[in-house]
Formats: sequence, structure tokens, C-alpha cells
Amino acid sequence: MEITKKKLLAAAGALFILGVLLSVSNAYCAVGMGHVFAPFLYGIALAGLAAGATITLLFQWKVDRMQLNKVISVLPEDERRLLEIIIEKKSVSQTELKHLSGLQKVRISRILAKFEQRKIVEKKPYGNTNLIIAKIK
Repeated sequence: MEITKKKLLAAAGALFILGVLLSVSNAYCAVGMGHVFAPFLYGIALAGLAAGATITLLFQWKVDRMQLNKVISVLPEDERRLLEIIIEKKSVSQTELKHLSGLQKVRISRILAKFEQRKIVEKKPYGNTNLIIAKIK
């Protein structure tokens, strides 16, 4: 589940409507009752927005992780093994990757070339080897 422009516009519209409702209720309280409840109303609105944002981010992270696991599961075993190591470590040297995966250097180089072409990883020179940096989380 990604945040599209349509969802972003819907969220902005909902926030606008919430702001209008808070302003109208505050004006009603000020005129009809003789006192202002603005700090109370705005506090409730802010707490609701914070809770909604937190819940949204938590679900977004969970959905992203589930989708990544589905994608990884369809990869061939060698590619899956390498990608899981790279994602877990965030960055790893190509030599260390050889020891952790148990694959041959040539096979690792070919898989990493595919990953780099797909913009899954980034290769940077690191002494006599390369540092492999995960571009996905």
C-alpha cells in the first residue's frame, strides 16, 4: 500500500473539513455559551491526528515488509539468500557476502550486477573488494 496523490488529497480534504468543524464549534461555544473551548478542541484534534498518523505509519511499515517478503519469496534461492543477507546487514563487503552466503565469487558478482541494474543495491569500491549497500529496507 503506497501513498498515492489521490489518498494524499483525500487526507488533506479530511484535515480541511476537520479544521472547519473545529472553527465552527469554537465560534458556537464563544457566541452561544460566552466562553471559548479552543485549546480543548484543538488539543483533542491534535491528539487524534497524532494517533492517526502513528497508526498509519505502523501499518505502512507492516504492509511494506509483507510485500518485500512476497517479492523475495519468488526469487531463485541464491538471489534470495544474498538479498536477505544484504537487507539484514544494510551494508556488507562483497568478500564477507561470499563467506556468509557460501556462494562462489562469480555467482555473487552476477547476482549483484542484476541487483544493481534493478537498483536494489549500490556497489562502492572498498579496498580490494566492494561494499554492497541495500537501497531497499
